[in-house]
Amino acid sequence: MNEGVFPVSQKIHNVNLNLKLEYRICSFSDTNALSSQLMWGHYAAAGMGVAIEIDASPVSLFEEVKYGEKDRHNSVVEILTNKSSQWNYEYEWRYLTTNPDKYFPAKITKVYFGTPYQHLSNYEDIIVRHNRLKKYLQRSATLREECDKSNIPCDNYQLS
Repeated sequence: MNEGVFPVSQKIHNVNLNLKLEYRICSFSDTNALSSQLMWGHYAAAGMGVAIEIDASPVSLFEEVKYGEKDRHNSVVEILTNKSSQWNYEYEWRYLTTNPDKYFPAKITKVYFGTPYQHLSNYEDIIVRHNRLKKYLQRSATLREECDKSNIPCDNYQLS
């Protein structure tokens, strides 16, 4: 979220902001984000979603997002790789390209499935009454089958 957003009070020196429109951005989080309840809440439907682990080599293809209230940006890349410190729980890295035909060749190494409510003693009752959870469990079963066919390891992820 907030790719390329900055307060109008910030000083932009010799930066053509229209260049932002030429960039394609793919955002990733490092392994610290896997245990973040905020990440599972914001990006994985309160745990009814998945986290996909990829082989992120070579790391030199990525720009690490810097968090903080910066008052000056000197390039479009700097604008696209800075966010407010409120977002630091994302541990974000970005793949940036201006080539519309270039994609990051990601190799999926593991898929983590959210396990909402599973630790509760009335989990079976919740499944019966919670239609969204039932649909999630059906979809996740289908995705697990596809992962098995492609030899991609899967694991349940339980937030503490």
